[in-house]
Amino acid sequence: MNWRQINFRAFVVLTLSLIYAIYAPAQEVDDVVRVEVDFVTVNVSVKDRKGNALLGLKSGDFLVTDQDHPVSLSSFASDGPASIVFVVDASSSMRVTWKSFLKGLEKFLRTTPEENDYTLVVFNEHSKLVVESVDSNVLTKALSQLRPGGDTALYDGLLQGLEMMKRVPQSRKALVLISDGQDTSSHSTLADVENAAALERTAIYGIGIKLKEFCLRTSLDSCKGIEVLNALSNATGGISHFPDTESIPNDLKQVAKDISSQYSLTYYSVDKTPGLRRVQVSIVEGKRQPKLRYQQFYLKK
Repeated sequence: MNWRQINFRAFVVLTLSLIYAIYAPAQEVDDVVRVEVDFVTVNVSVKDRKGNALLGLKSGDFLVTDQDHPVSLSSFASDGPASIVFVVDASSSMRVTWKSFLKGLEKFLRTTPEENDYTLVVFNEHSKLVVESVDSNVLTKALSQLRPGGDTALYDGLLQGLEMMKRVPQSRKALVLISDGQDTSSHSTLADVENAAALERTAIYGIGIKLKEFCLRTSLDSCKGIEVLNALSNATGGISHFPDTESIPNDLKQVAKDISSQYSLTYYSVDKTPGLRRVQVSIVEGKRQPKLRYQQFYLKK
């Protein structure tokens, strides 16, 4: 090996050493500062003083804080498709109102964007996934083939519906629960449902068919059912309705309008502290102060 070969080898070694010295520390620093971030979406309903949806707001009109820390929105949507999970009571008590429910669902679907996708979970003494992320035609066909019967595992149905929220494609999403009674045969509890709702960060809309009528007749189970639906909807930013048989179509239509008019606000939370976290959304100063409805707390594992 002559001196030129030795010098060339030394040059190569020196060059590689310099490259490593320049780039290796940068890689190490990058490894240190890289943190996991949580993707948080808050769907907000905004109503004026008359209760009408306030449309046309922009991302700059909203102020959002997470645990009292202001956050910047990474995305914003004021329209577009939504993923809706129906959790439907198919117990024997629903036989009387089943046709009215199907009629109401048709009215619901006529007022929602064609691009929406729908998931259907039904429950009697067991809960069951029927279809997942399908269009309105497939959803309607699937429901038309069902025949109500059996007991009421409402909490089990809700838990499965909330579990499906992990798999829906849209950030704008909601769960719509349709039932005419209180839970009678679930393996899970209301506390399990409340915990899952906080984790999944989605609005729950309750349609409690004839529950108010039954409650007035001193049915304690029906009165408890009203309390459960109200508690779940209030905690998650949804609304509960308690229609008689004739009012089912109109109330489902109101739910559809509410979901379609929501604003979807998304931000990254870098705080990895587990526990219950509080989100606050407000309208910037100078704007008329409408009524905002959204899920104010979520659970971080």
